[in-house]
Amino acid sequence: MNRAAYKERVSEISSSLSPKDTALVIVDVQSRFCATPLLGKRTAKRIANITPQFRKAGFPIFIVAMDDIGQPSKHFSQVNFCKLRPDPKTDIFIPKTRPSAFSNPDMEKKLQSRGIKNLLVCGLYTTLCVTDTVRDGLAKSFNVCVLKDLISDFANWNAKSPDSYGIIDLNESLQHFQGMGALTKTSEQILNYYHARTSGK
Repeated sequence: MNRAAYKERVSEISSSLSPKDTALVIVDVQSRFCATPLLGKRTAKRIANITPQFRKAGFPIFIVAMDDIGQPSKHFSQVNFCKLRPDPKTDIFIPKTRPSAFSNPDMEKKLQSRGIKNLLVCGLYTTLCVTDTVRDGLAKSFNVCVLKDLISDFANWNAKSPDSYGIIDLNESLQHFQGMGALTKTSEQILNYYHARTSGK
C-alpha cells in the first residue's frame, strides 16, 4: 500500500471508529501459547488489562481460540485462556481448528450480522494466526488495524529490552501488515481516537 492510500485508510478508520461498526478481535490468548517465551504472558496480560476498556466503550469483543480439546470448542469454559477473562454474556466466541479466525465461517457471518466493517486485531502469534486472520479479513473487504502493542511471537523476545513488549522487534511484521493494507496502531491510540470523537474534541 502506498503512503497516500495508507493515510486515507488511517483517516477512514479513525473518523468512522464506532462500536456500531468496529470490533476487537482477540486471537489465541491461550495458556498453551503463553508457556514460552515470557513475552507471550506479558502480551496476554496487556490484552487482558485493556479489553475491559473496549468492552465498557461498547465495542463487540470477538474472542478467537484454537481447538483445545481435539475438536472445535463450543463454549468459553472449554478453553484454557491465559490471563484473559471473557464475558460470556457479551463476548462472541469463535472456535477454530486452523490458523485464521475466518477458517470458521461463523466469524464472517457474525461480523456481517452486526454490521461490522472495521477489525482491531491482536493476540498470538504474529507470524501465524494473527497474520492469517489479518490477511483473510482484508481479502473479505474489512478494514483491519493491528494493535501493535498487543501482539507478540516466539521470535520477538529481546532479552536486552524486556519492556519493549516486542514493538521494536516486530518492525518487520508491522511493515508486512502495512504492505498488505492493514493499519498498525497502539490500543491507546485507538481508544484516544474514540474518546476524542465521542467527547466532541
